[in-house]
Amino acid sequence: MQSLHDFTGKILGFISRSFLDGDKNLTVETPLMELNILDSVSVFDIVDFISSEFKIRIPLEEIDPVNFQSVVRLEEMILRLASGESGK
Repeated sequence: MQSLHDFTGKILGFISRSFLDGDKNLTVETPLMELNILDSVSVFDIVDFISSEFKIRIPLEEIDPVNFQSVVRLEEMILRLASGESGK
């Protein structure tokens, strides 16, 4: 299993490249939904990225704005799903 640092760097990089034109000021605590960095369409881009990059399937019930509020919340969801737990 990949380390948390691997998740962090890859997710930050993907969001920065895909939605912020490479802006390096994104942090793990940046409120992605609150700042309109992510919307309902971009959430599915992230789901696809997580699926292809980390080989983790995100069930439909996990596609909840709470899980996409920040990179920290995304990491928590990824680690929980990787360990076989479900949040619902």
